[in-house]
Amino acid sequence: MGKVVSIAEAVASVPEGAHVALSGFAIARSAMAFAHEVIRQGTKGLTVSQCVAAMDADILVGGGAVERIVYGGGSRGRFGQHYCINRGIESGTLIAEEYSSLSMAFRYLAGSLGLPFIPIRSLRGSDILQRLQETTPSEVS
Repeated sequence: MGKVVSIAEAVASVPEGAHVALSGFAIARSAMAFAHEVIRQGTKGLTVSQCVAAMDADILVGGGAVERIVYGGGSRGRFGQHYCINRGIESGTLIAEEYSSLSMAFRYLAGSLGLPFIPIRSLRGSDILQRLQETTPSEVS
């Protein structure tokens, strides 16, 4: 079997509760067809990670497919804020881990190199690390 498959076949291979990393930035290069197909197939309980949350992540949250989002902030550009993500965080139906965009990029780099993490100093000058330790203390050191 070749590596090229339809979007329906690709999404069918994503199990309930999987961790899915998305590309894109705001409204550019967002995986919109993927997001729509995930919702159409009814896949639930996903963890979505994205350097900068984009329109596809917001639609996935709004469609009820996402349980947890790991991201470095986000925007939908000229279309405004992430209404679904914000509503999920405020209502407590969405678990959110917010990092800086740089630290998300280093998380991906570490994974691509087979490393558990790459140490960076940039979070020390902000309250991001403190908030992460308060919300997910067992997962943040």
